[in-house]
Amino acid sequence: MMNERIQALAEQADNYAAGIVDQGGRFREAYTTKFVELIIQDCVDIIENSRIDSDKSVCLVGSTKCKIKQHFGVE
Repeated sequence: MMNERIQALAEQADNYAAGIVDQGGRFREAYTTKFVELIIQDCVDIIENSRIDSDKSVCLVGSTKCKIKQHFGVE
């Protein structure tokens, strides 16, 4: 069973993909891509919101966010 946040992200991805299908796109590909992007963005947001304000922490947070996005190929 998915937790509430995962369900909310899945619904967002579903709504996005439904719009893509209306434009002649493929639902599964659009849904999967959007769902993954939303999960990764949530992870990046968690990192951003849990940082400790110090110069070293700010650099570490920025670097970690970039590495996560690069690792998964998300802009």
